[in-house]
Amino acid sequence: MYGMDFIKEGGLVVRSPLLDGSNYSYWKARMKALTKAQDEKAWRAVLNGWKHPVTKDGKGKETLKPEESWSTDEERMTIYNTRALNAIFNGVDINQL
Repeated sequence: MYGMDFIKEGGLVVRSPLLDGSNYSYWKARMKALTKAQDEKAWRAVLNGWKHPVTKDGKGKETLKPEESWSTDEERMTIYNTRALNAIFNGVDINQL
């Protein structure tokens, strides 16, 4: 469609590259760029992980906090995590697993 000139000039990072089992180094670099391009905080979710918000009762026992009672910051962190997960899930060829 674009010919070799498009490849020489570079391409847009708008969708996940496909990890096929033989291209991990390339895939990893592209996934980092893609995730950071979506949102820098989405990349931080990859680096730091995400933990479901919890509440503590009077005895200090933690239980998962219902989504409808999440704070604005908790919702925002979930969105970043979801963006990163979406990129990763779309970048893995399940036929190669």
